[in-house]
Amino acid sequence: MNLSRLAEGLRGFAGIRRKGAVGRCLQAMEGAWDFGDVIVGPGDDAAALSAEGGGYLLLAADGILPMLVERDPVRAGRAAVLVNANDIYAMGGRPLALVNVLAGMDEQQMEAVCRGIREECRRLQVPMVGGHISPEGGAPFLAAAVLGKAECLLTDRRAAPGQEILLAMDLRGERWGKALLNWDSHVQKDSATLRGDLEVLCALAAEDVCVAAKDVSNAGILGTLAMLLENAGLGAEVDLACIEAPESFDFLDWLKVFPSYGFVLVCDPTAQGEVLRRFGERGIWVNRIGRTDESRSLRLAWKDDECVLFDFSRNPILDLPR
Repeated sequence: MNLSRLAEGLRGFAGIRRKGAVGRCLQAMEGAWDFGDVIVGPGDDAAALSAEGGGYLLLAADGILPMLVERDPVRAGRAAVLVNANDIYAMGGRPLALVNVLAGMDEQQMEAVCRGIREECRRLQVPMVGGHISPEGGAPFLAAAVLGKAECLLTDRRAAPGQEILLAMDLRGERWGKALLNWDSHVQKDSATLRGDLEVLCALAAEDVCVAAKDVSNAGILGTLAMLLENAGLGAEVDLACIEAPESFDFLDWLKVFPSYGFVLVCDPTAQGEVLRRFGERGIWVNRIGRTDESRSLRLAWKDDECVLFDFSRNPILDLPR
């Protein structure tokens, strides 16, 4: 493996580069996101607000790439549901309901998207309770937002130096065609099995086994980890030999993949064995891939080679306002 070439390929990956718009958008909205009840604001997988009677309300939203809507509208509809549900589970919560926005689709696309939404809502047992439809537009647009609730939180800001970084991904699945970097492990599961797999995140939060988690987004495995580290003001070294990939992917593509079930987790060293056990009992692949430190850089290691993938102090990905 040519480590420098791999790092260059990741730095140029559109799924990571587009995250720079997050910081620019938040800079323009600075001062608009906390009027007294916000516990966790922009930067994490979901915002957390204090809930009356205890616990936290969680809010998140995600848009789906128009390319996916055009190429596979049923899976696009499914993705709109599962990516939002994953954001809530990654915070240690449970999704309560979703709303959607559909625009610029012809009748055939809209029917297929809605079929996918219906399928994944039933699988996850999360109701789609409303939204907005606008047939006008030059390109298909699909987005959804989710409300959730948590008793305890997994949040980037609880991460600290000297903690273990683990990756949990369900390798029992199938690729969504050769042209898409997607891995689908939901479609083979019934509702009870899938929700049991996701409940592991809730238990890790409730029992304070993990301190932080992030679902692997379209920024890929290392892009997702990079955003967690940058938001936490930390760095890490990742041993690439600890990451397993299905045979249908070359390794660089697997590092860029958007999976239906994939989470980066952070825990104290004493809790590592318990995290491995919880996912292992569900048949989900999990491994330690690195450890957090104070370097504010993400470094990659492969055998005797090492390189810096991101230096957040010089070139932040998100560049969030503090």
